[in-house]
Order: sequence, then structure tokens, then C-alpha cells
Amino acid sequence: MKILFLSLLFFGSALFLFSQTDLSPSDWKMTQAKLLYEDNKVNDALIIYLEFHNDYATNSFLNYRISLCYYKVGDYNNAINYCKLALENCKDDILEKEIIYLKACIYHKLEDFATAKDFLSKISAGTATVDSNQVKILLKQINVAEESYLNPVKCNLMTIDVESEINSEFNEIFPVCSRLQNKLYFTSDRQIAENQEKNAITNNFPFSIFESQIDINNKHGLPVLVDETFASGKNYILGSVSAADMVYFLYKETPEKKDGGDLYTDTKDTDEDFTDPEKIESVLNTKFLEYSPSYDFINSRLYYVSTWKDLNKSKSSIFMSELFKNKFPEPDMLKKLSFDNDQSFVYVHPGGDFMVFAMDGETSMGGYDLFICFNDNGKWSEPKNMGYPINSCSDEMQFCLASDGKTAYISSNRLGGAGGFDLYTFDINSVIDENLGYVLDLVMFYGQISSESGVEIQTEMTITDVANSKNEFKISSSANGFYSFGVKAGGKYKICIKDKSYGEFSEEIEATLGGMTFEKDIELETK
Repeated sequence: MKILFLSLLFFGSALFLFSQTDLSPSDWKMTQAKLLYEDNKVNDALIIYLEFHNDYATNSFLNYRISLCYYKVGDYNNAINYCKLALENCKDDILEKEIIYLKACIYHKLEDFATAKDFLSKISAGTATVDSNQVKILLKQINVAEESYLNPVKCNLMTIDVESEINSEFNEIFPVCSRLQNKLYFTSDRQIAENQEKNAITNNFPFSIFESQIDINNKHGLPVLVDETFASGKNYILGSVSAADMVYFLYKETPEKKDGGDLYTDTKDTDEDFTDPEKIESVLNTKFLEYSPSYDFINSRLYYVSTWKDLNKSKSSIFMSELFKNKFPEPDMLKKLSFDNDQSFVYVHPGGDFMVFAMDGETSMGGYDLFICFNDNGKWSEPKNMGYPINSCSDEMQFCLASDGKTAYISSNRLGGAGGFDLYTFDINSVIDENLGYVLDLVMFYGQISSESGVEIQTEMTITDVANSKNEFKISSSANGFYSFGVKAGGKYKICIKDKSYGEFSEEIEATLGGMTFEKDIELETK
């Protein structure tokens, strides 16, 4: 399975023909290690390289390849040590430039910007496997990082409490906040069973989806599997939930189906169990990659990321499809937010006021950074890097905001973490200008619609903003009469039901307390 949230610099597979010792890069075991590396089985490649190192400790190419492996797995201290060994004994000009470029990359990740720029200045024309444009982009990223680290945003970014056991030696990705209860969902490739097999490519365990209850003191409880249907090592990744957690939006890649990666939904039934995940049957899913679903349940819009429009099918862009008659029609690509660089993640806050996405490019600090933009009368503002310490020289890949409009979560593989990607939290009010006028906290309503005799009713409900009747949307209850919706805090809303078999229902509701959830059952009179 492709690990889309691990974005590391690609170093070419060219073999360097030089003769410093008896070890040749074309040795069959060296070739095997190179192929393993290119297949993302870096640890397996490293084992072979280290075996060679016992007999060829001074071989520059071997030390370079070992350093490259350590760099890719994030072990920068070992990476720099083997890089030094490679340079000390190097007698090949081409290889020397490759080593120097790698050293610049490592010092960049170690946040030693001066040393990184010093090494990079020695290869400004590019190398055999890294062109001049890549060198220029890396230099720009180093400059962006240096400036951002000197001028950090006022942000109380913290790792999630250790005793919660949410962060582990594995990868914790895609934080998703529950809309019904005070809990945090996340996806992890940690082990969940004693005899569980590892993924043949990543050497980690298949993905499982967990949830952690959050108490009144904002402490996170121990994670538990959400549901056996889709959570227990079945490689689904949860990207978003609807109002009141009724519908779960998932992503999964199934290599044997050659689907590239598809979007799924899963619905919770009345017994708090889940149905089987269903692939979204529409033009949204193609033979290419679709992932990172984010559902704006106020406007019934699904945002996601796909390689569909890229000729090389390697660069992802952001798409949006608005629900129509319970189906998602052909999506629109958000051209304003489509760049030459890869966008690997998107989050749109319900109501569509702001968007956060991850992008790797000239304006990031190195790897993927989180960018934010705001919706101004249907037009998205220019994306702005969210700055340090939210972003770092490592990868920041996902973001979500709780219904309270304050508590934000991100996933990052930055230095000092527990291992792989970890989850971090901060108060977004310290980052977003409070004078922008955006209401970020939400109020959730849910319940069941039935007749006076107890018959469950599937019908349509209209929700209208009393202060601005143009702000109106419609929802449908389920076959069992269950409904849920969310609105922005701070106003009054009118709910109306007009069904030909029942008397009209109309009532105003208060939505003044942000972050609250209200249960409201509705009884209709039979005509």
C-alpha cells in the first residue's frame, strides 16, 4: 500500500561506476538492496547494506546508500554519520555531489539551516539524480524554515498526553473529531493481534481505526478499536464523519483490484453497530487515486484529493462534489488551490468557512506543510503557511478541528516524537485572527422522527437561518427516522417538515452554545 502521508525526497537509482574497493554497485546483492529500497522496503535494504559494511567499511558508495536508508526512515543521526564516512573516502566527483546533496537534506531535517545551505551552495548546478530546480526548491524551503523558526506563531502546540497511549512507535495519522461525543478518532498501523501479519511493503501492520474518549479535563482515554467491521487491521483510513457521527467517510487502497485507492462510506445503525463499508458508487472513484475525504455536512459537500486530472497520475489536486439526490455527481477541481506541487490532504470545516491542506513546494519548510485559506463569498483566499511550530522541517500531513471551534489536531513525523507520525494538539484561536469574523464552533442536533403512533418516518427536513433566510439547507432522515445536522453557533434556526402524509411541523431552535450536542425527537401528526 502506498503511504501517501510519508513524503521524502526521491533519490534516483543510477549506479555510480567507480572503482575504489572490490565492492561493485552492480553486485547482485547490491542490486537486490537497491530494488528493495525502491520498493519502499528500506529496512530490508539496510540489512543487506550493513552486512556488506563489515567487509567494506570505507566504500563511499556503500556508506552513501546506508545513509540514504537511514535518512528515509528518519534516523538522521545515523544518516549523518554514514554520510561523513562516504565523503571522507570519496574519489568520484559525481558521487561526491550526491553525498553533499544528501548531507544538505539531513542538516535541513536536523534544523541546522546554516550548515544545510553551506553544503547546498556547493552543488547549485544540480547532480546526476537531482536536477537544478530541485536544488533551488530545497534552498527556498530552507529559507522559509529559517524565517519561520525565527518568527514563530503564538501557538501552544503540545503532543497528546503520553499516558493516553495514543502515540506509539508506529504511525498515528488522520485525527478526526467526533461530532456526537467528545472523542478523537485516529488511524494507526500498530499491532492489534498477537499473530497479525505485517504489510509486505511497509513492514508495518495493516491500518486500524481507533477512538479515544476525552474527559472534562481534556484528557484523552486509552484508545480502543472503533468497530470490527472496518477497523481491525483492514487497512481502511478514516477521513471524516458526518453530523452526529451517522456516516463515516473512509479511504482504502486495494492493490489486487488495481483501484489506485477509493472512497467509502460506512453508516452506523440503531444498535450502535456499523454496516459493511460501501464504495461510493459515482464518478468520484476512478482507476486512479482518490483519498483524504472531508465532508462539509452543513453544505452537503464532499472534498477529497485525487490524481485524476494529472497527466502523470503522480500529483494530487483537491476536488469537491455536492450531494444531489443522495448521490455525488462529477466533481469540480478547485483550480484556485491546484498547484504544480502535490496536495496530499484536505480538511474543510463544516460550513465551508476555511480549508486546511497539506502541500510540498517552494513555500513549505521541507516536506509537507499545512496551509490555510478562507472562503470569501465563494472564493478561496490565497493559501497561507500556518507557520512554525504547527509546521516544521518534517512532514505535517493532516488537520482537524473539534466542534468547540478551538481544539485542533495535526499529524507530524517531526523530531522528538514517539516514532513515525504522532498526533499533536493546539488551540486554533492562537493562530487564526479572531477579528476575521468566522464562527468556528458548531452545534449538533440529532434525534428520531416518528408519528404519534410510533411509526418511524423517512422524510425531508429544511433548516433555515432565521437571521438570513438565504442560509438554508435540507437533510433526509434514515429509513428508521433518524436524523442529524450541525449548524454554526451563535444564532437561531427554523426547522420545518412538510410531508404529504403528515401535518406540517415547524419550530425555532437556539444554537447559542458552541460545542454542544442536543437530542431532539420529533413527532408528526397523521393527516
